Amino acid sequence: MRPSFRVLAALALLSLGACDSVLSSSSSTTATVPPVTGLEVRAEEALEGLGCGRGSNEAFRWGGVIRAAGSESPLAANVVDCFADLVFHALPATDAAVDRYRIDLVAFRESDWNALDPALQADLVSGKAEAFARATATWRTTCEGVQEQGFRREATCVPFTAPRDAGQDAQPEAAPPANDAAANDAAR
Repeated sequence: MRPSFRVLAALALLSLGACDSVLSSSSSTTATVPPVTGLEVRAEEALEGLGCGRGSNEAFRWGGVIRAAGSESPLAANVVDCFADLVFHALPATDAAVDRYRIDLVAFRESDWNALDPALQADLVSGKAEAFARATATWRTTCEGVQEQGFRREATCVPFTAPRDAGQDAQPEAAPPANDAAANDAAR
């Protein structure tokens, strides 16, 4: 007995319908990668007054602790080699579209870095924020940054300055006193 073409055609249509329902019932999900959000401190900007190297007025390593503006609680910390930029990713965000942060920066000349206890060096490199309070840095300064969701933005910093005396910590240059007119004119 020969099968009828109509029966074969009907069986083919049923088979295709079954395959189609199996194919259409499978689900696929598309994974989306969230945009990189964070703050970056450019080495070139922060180390402008020092430079990078092994000399007495050059930064060997540098890093920072980042806090939400108005807070003393550290959110993240990092130490990098002098030529590398300092980057803080995925900082905690509020419901605001823009979040403000303060970054306290430290820099070490090579001899000062090598004088630190190796355990303290390891804590600094691993990003333990409390280690920054225990470390005697050669230079200190600050930055401010605004994190905007979905973007990596650069922080604005007061550059480190070289110390007048190799034995003292250098702070950013202070503004002249308000009552000293000659100093104010010279600063402009």
